[in-house]
Amino acid sequence: MSENINNTKIDAFLNDVNEIYEFINSQKENTNKLIRYLENNELEQLTIINDFAKFLNLEISSDLRFSLVTRLVNLRDDSLVQVLKKLNLNEEEIIE
Repeated sequence: MSENINNTKIDAFLNDVNEIYEFINSQKENTNKLIRYLENNELEQLTIINDFAKFLNLEISSDLRFSLVTRLVNLRDDSLVQVLKKLNLNEEEIIE
């Protein structure tokens, strides 16, 4: 009886791990789409990037678009910070 409970728990755990794996793969595919759109100059597909720039009150440019995609895909902000500095924003404005 105890062995059946353990097998049930193991099966449930493996199912949970599989669901997590599938979720991660689908999210990875979505982020890869952003990069493909950027590489293929399919800018109309990058509405989330354009909306993000508007939200930040920034005028979209190719540098800014690239840095925002990089920020979202890699969860890194170094490229974005460089572009914002090039736009003459001060540290306080960048942090906001």
